[in-house]
Amino acid sequence: MFSLDASSKSHKRRVGLLSIAILSMFITFVFINPEGSTSSLEAAKNWISINFSWFYMSAVVVFVLILAYSALSRAGNLRLGKEHDRPEFSHFAWGAMLFCTGMGIGLVFFGVAEPVMHYTSPPVGGGETDAAVRNAMEITFFHWGISAWAIYAIVALVISYAAYRKGLPIEMRSALYPIFKERIYGPVGDMIDTFAVLATIVGIVTPLGFGVMQINSGLSYLFNIPDSTIVQIALVLGISGVTCTSLLLGLKKGIKRLSLINMAVAIGLMVFVFLFGKSAYILNATVENIGDYASSLVPLSFETYSFTNPEWFRGWTLFYWAWWIAFAAPTGIFIARISKGRTIREFVFGVLVIPVGFSFAWLSVFGNTALDLIHNSGLESLQAAVMADSSTALFQFFDIFSEWKILSYIALFCIFVFFITTADSGTMVVNILTSPKEDQAPGHERVFWVLVEAGITSLLLLIGGMAAIQSTLIILGFPFAWMIAVMCAGFVKSISEELKDPRIGRTKESDLSTSSLRESIQ
Repeated sequence: MFSLDASSKSHKRRVGLLSIAILSMFITFVFINPEGSTSSLEAAKNWISINFSWFYMSAVVVFVLILAYSALSRAGNLRLGKEHDRPEFSHFAWGAMLFCTGMGIGLVFFGVAEPVMHYTSPPVGGGETDAAVRNAMEITFFHWGISAWAIYAIVALVISYAAYRKGLPIEMRSALYPIFKERIYGPVGDMIDTFAVLATIVGIVTPLGFGVMQINSGLSYLFNIPDSTIVQIALVLGISGVTCTSLLLGLKKGIKRLSLINMAVAIGLMVFVFLFGKSAYILNATVENIGDYASSLVPLSFETYSFTNPEWFRGWTLFYWAWWIAFAAPTGIFIARISKGRTIREFVFGVLVIPVGFSFAWLSVFGNTALDLIHNSGLESLQAAVMADSSTALFQFFDIFSEWKILSYIALFCIFVFFITTADSGTMVVNILTSPKEDQAPGHERVFWVLVEAGITSLLLLIGGMAAIQSTLIILGFPFAWMIAVMCAGFVKSISEELKDPRIGRTKESDLSTSSLRESIQ
């Protein structure tokens, strides 16, 4: 067991200063030459996409296999903490935070748009056919399913294991201790954590920038508010203000409460569409969707469309995989922060089943309903609207589905809160990596990083540099994928050594039942 007290956490200040320096150089580069920087970063992103597609796909398959071994073997009984530790949050609160800070905002954006886009322009075969309807949902499920969440889960598991079983800090460097040993406390560790901070900042700025564009589109669509950069910057400042408030309130009063509120709102929207739509059709289609996904999971996990449509693959599946990997740094650390006390088996099944289950429910209700309106009811206006501007897809959907304008207003609120929880959890991760007091960092430090994120986003919106930051996120995903691979090797090595003791990992059934009872009443 190893520990690192606050007095020896000077490396966190070094990580913070180094991160600020690199961010300053990057922003200067983009500000001085926005077109040239965007072109250069786009070229680097394309080079990685063309030459290393095989690595991304293979790596995700390996992550899934390691998680399966961790959950189904004797290792699954190991508790992420001491044997008497129990989870800090109930299953519902834990699941709500997982979903809201992971992919919640993406699902709201793509829940209607992605199935329609695949239906219109599938990777193989003709669009707008019966087969295209089915394939569209199959591909969408794959992009938002187990493989995607396995990327977050593996990073979170490795960090949780290092932090709660080995007494190491909740930092990216801790996951590499089995490989680098004490060198993680030197320049090697500083670079690893700095990389995590950069990935986190870029991972917040990218969806925040594109997200305020979507919110602005919604406001323009609903209230005729101008679709302009000034409005978008005002939205950035508004989101940042609420984010600061949530951060100052802390994890339980801030992120947890916002996540629970937003999950309730999202579930309400989903239930409304289900009940007032074609409920039987949705249920029947969902059964087929799940069956198609289960039968195609292995083939799609190795499908790069090299012989058919590599451009489509690089624009969709590879883009998603690289995005999830790049954003796994903040999401993994945040999930680790809220997961102490759970067994590895409970952790793996929880991270994969809870958010994936909700994702499939959301996609089934909204995706199948949208496709039914277009393919079976002939409402081609929805299809045209999605293809013209995917950012207004959800609002267009509600306009066609129901005369109740309040649904679009609720959806707009939902999007707004999802962005807050994403920025909130990401900023907390930055505090963990740069402050000696970690997620209990002083208020001015929490506010500082929110202002950094808001400032970078606003500047990029002003100079038209959002494409550059998007390419940067994909580029960061490449070295981080290799880093995760090394982390996995260290994790397997460490857990194999621990399991050599036959007494390790045997949890009494009475302990498990007591834990389940206690958590169920929280």
